[in-house]
Amino acid sequence: MSTDPVEAASVSPLQETPSPQEAKTMSVWQAWAWYLGCIAFFAIVIQLSGLFAFNVYFVIGFFMSRFVMRRLVEWHPHYNTLHNVVSAKIWMFLLWPLNMLVLLLKFSLNSVL
Repeated sequence: MSTDPVEAASVSPLQETPSPQEAKTMSVWQAWAWYLGCIAFFAIVIQLSGLFAFNVYFVIGFFMSRFVMRRLVEWHPHYNTLHNVVSAKIWMFLLWPLNMLVLLLKFSLNSVL
């Protein structure tokens, strides 16, 4: 079978298609809903169990870093370095209530202004 050169040129292996992970984005309002839901859930867990709340805190931090921040923040190629991304994810994991609040306030102000 011979291939048509025009057809072969139109499908280039160098063309980048967005991965399914990159195609999934989250709006600021959805991120606010996840954040407030996690804060409410964490407050309930604190009331019910003290030691278990310590574990839940880090599970929610992992969730905020892997699910919410990944779909909310689009890194500029200049700043998409290993150091910057890992640093942001670690701080989100460790201090998620404060860092996510600041991030969401910045995104909200950016969308309003």
